[in-house]
Amino acid sequence: MKLLYVLLAALIFTGCRVTDPDEQEPSFIYIDDVHVITTSEQGSASHNITEVWVYANDDIVGIFDVPAVVPVLKAGKTKISVYGGIKNNGLGSTRIKYPFYAAFDTSIVLNALSEHHLSAKISYSANADVDNRRNFETTNYFVSGPNNQASLDVIYDPVLAVNGNKYCSIALDANESYLHYIDDLDLDVTAGSISFLEMDYSCDNSFTCGVYVIQDGNTEKYPVLTLVPTTSITGLFPTWNKIYLDLGGIAGSYPNADNFRFYVEANAYESTTPTILLDNIKVVK
Repeated sequence: MKLLYVLLAALIFTGCRVTDPDEQEPSFIYIDDVHVITTSEQGSASHNITEVWVYANDDIVGIFDVPAVVPVLKAGKTKISVYGGIKNNGLGSTRIKYPFYAAFDTSIVLNALSEHHLSAKISYSANADVDNRRNFETTNYFVSGPNNQASLDVIYDPVLAVNGNKYCSIALDANESYLHYIDDLDLDVTAGSISFLEMDYSCDNSFTCGVYVIQDGNTEKYPVLTLVPTTSITGLFPTWNKIYLDLGGIAGSYPNADNFRFYVEANAYESTTPTILLDNIKVVK
């Protein structure tokens, strides 16, 4: 009987090894930060990558908030691929792997419990068509919309601009209440396509982003999302944020549209003198 107790105790204390003899301990990859690298034609390197999709030897490891601690159950020389993830239309419930960012690939020799730090440098994919004309550096394409009371200025200030030297400021005076500006360039997207509008913005008042649908000589207003204030200081010290607007989804709802135009509008709400700053508007498809 005593021998039986000894055998049972031995099994209890070594239970994990008996039942899981091949259990592997992970390596840890620390993705400390993420950068977007652009060419001069692609414009600003600003981004709002909120999570990374990580693969090891092309096998999915998981999706992680940035900065990320990534446990990897691989050993030896391993290909690590990092993709940038975004909030589609700014919604936390619609997080996606951004289709126009290429993977950041690197090789790391992994050993059990080893730690590796990396900074992911992500570029646009080779097939991404980036229309960077709406960057306010050379000209402005926004025109006043119906009933607009606001004024628009292109501001030269390399310190406050997100990238480059200039940004757009749209403001209402205290006795004015409605702001409405339309991009005078066609978005040139079609149903079935994948395309996004990227935009940096700062605001002290909520404003709506949307598109005008142009079809058979008629124009229909299609609001997409409302952005809330990023700052309470009117235009003096911008708090910039970036949004990715899913144009492909909008175009899919209007397969017979001739074209689309982007617009912004706001009513004075949080601020008595609303100010909206815009920069680096891109159409990527």
